[in-house]
Amino acid sequence: MTGKIYLIAESDEDVEIAAAIIHVAHPSIRVVRATQKHTGGLSDMLKFLERSIQQAQTDADRRKDCVAVLRDEDLLTQSRRDLYQQVDEICRRYSVKRVIAVQHIEAWLLGNEGFCEWLGIKAQNSDGDNAKERLERFVRQVKKQEFSARIRTESLKHLNKINYSPSLLEALAVLDGAPCARP
Repeated sequence: MTGKIYLIAESDEDVEIAAAIIHVAHPSIRVVRATQKHTGGLSDMLKFLERSIQQAQTDADRRKDCVAVLRDEDLLTQSRRDLYQQVDEICRRYSVKRVIAVQHIEAWLLGNEGFCEWLGIKAQNSDGDNAKERLERFVRQVKKQEFSARIRTESLKHLNKINYSPSLLEALAVLDGAPCARP
């Protein structure tokens, strides 16, 4: 019996996307949103990170659950790296899994074959570019609407196991040895 991932992320949208992707890769793992309420973004997440981790570790069953922190790498858009280093240091201090989406989590979607078929584009490795802006532009062009909560929820139903994002494969490998992914 696999367990739960208590997932702390920069935004509720990131938790929703990651939960859908994790469900495709590990259908028996349940993702629990462990992020304290905030408006989004790394600096906001950092304000609540230690409390979120402590609460998640209190709630988690160490034998079958795990706690993970998901953050974007944002190398193209953020030159100040001190916040990223602070998040990484807190993760090490509390021994929680660090899951990093190279550039943006939206690159994981643009690398997923099922998602891209729904969008009418070819799946590709988008780890190194501004995937968030590209995804929003594709949705506006193809679906004629914004990438809203409703459209995001609908689009995530089309995810499959075929993905071309190296950072996603790396992130899933981080979870493979964790207690929450063990049968």
